[in-house]
Amino acid sequence: YNMVRATFDALKEQSSPRTVASKRGLKVQDVVGRRTDGASEAGVIDA
Repeated sequence: YNMVRATFDALKEQSSPRTVASKRGLKVQDVVGRRTDGASEAGVIDA
């Protein structure tokens, strides 16, 4: 039960790229970055 609860709590805390971009004053494309060779140039997005 604790693992299920922790999973749902973590999913509720996630932010969309649009939300992160607006908080940082950036465009969504700047936050997400363009993917090349299957990898993201922007790296990990922290909320």
